[in-house]
This record gives sequence, C-alpha cells and structure tokens, in this order.
Amino acid sequence: PAILVYNFASAIIRVSGDSRSPFIYILISGVANVFLNVILCFVMEEKVAAVAIATLVSNMVGATLAVIHLARIKEGPCRVNIKKLQFSWREMGNVILLGFPAAFTSALYSISNVQIQGAINSFGSSATAGNSASAQVESFIGTIVNAIATSAMVFVGQSVGADKRDRVKQSIGWCLVMAVAVALV
Repeated sequence: PAILVYNFASAIIRVSGDSRSPFIYILISGVANVFLNVILCFVMEEKVAAVAIATLVSNMVGATLAVIHLARIKEGPCRVNIKKLQFSWREMGNVILLGFPAAFTSALYSISNVQIQGAINSFGSSATAGNSASAQVESFIGTIVNAIATSAMVFVGQSVGADKRDRVKQSIGWCLVMAVAVALV
C-alpha cells in the first residue's frame, strides 16, 4: 500500500510539472532504507524481519512525504484535501480496467521466461551461456519497447483524464508503430 500511495502521489506531483520533488522523496526513502537496514540488522536477531521492517518503514516515509506535498498545494486540480479523501469503487474499477492488460501481459511474459529458461538449461552450459548473451540484447530492446509502452499508458491516461478520447486511439497507434519498428530493427 505504501508503494501504491507513493506512486499515485508522485504521479500527481509530476503531472503538476514538478519532477524534482518525487525524486527527492524517493532518494530520502532509499537512504532511510539503507540506514534502517544497517541499524536494524545490528539490533535484531532475525535479519529477514529487520530488512522487511526497514523496507516497509522507508516506503512509508516516501509515501508520507509525497502525500504531505500534495496536501500543501494551495490551489488547483492537484491539491489533495486529506479530510475529504475517500475510497471510490468507480475509480478503482477504472484503474483496474486500464492497468489489468499491462499487468496480465507482464505476468505472462514472466511465466513464459521461466519455462523457456528451464528448457534451455537442460541443453548444458554452452546453451545457457548463449542464451545469457542473447538475453542482454533482448533486455536492451525490451527496455526501449517498455519505455514506449509506458509512454502510451501516460498518453492514454492524460487523454482520458482530459476527456479527449479521440487521442487515445491515436496515442496507442503511434506507440504501437514505434514499438514494432524498434523490435523489428
């Protein structure tokens, strides 16, 4: 939940034109995580629990800083009034509707990679080494295609938020063309 809150809050902050603050908040969260890992691992006998607690607390720090930032905005559409916050099933449905295809695709990709890697490992160390080399190339291309896909999600989200549904198909179309072109090259 803390990561979810941070991601939503930082996205709202970035939409308002401020990309520096979310970076600072995640930086503070990361430093807190490292600091707490060191301290808690010295103090606690259960190292796994110590790392888990440090991670949870640092995620909560980042989320809290981002929400406080939104609460301090005086005016405009990005201002969050904490007293008026409430859960909306309708908005949750929209988030799931827009996010499910990306999550499903990611899950299928991971499952297929595990199956493929298991089959390749059965051919011996040369096949495994060759697969590792090709995986580096695939990772590079995949990063570019993933960046284009993320851009498509942002463009679609902004278009839906601005109630300009005609831009949705156009954004998806151009991003699809770019992703296919990169993959083919």
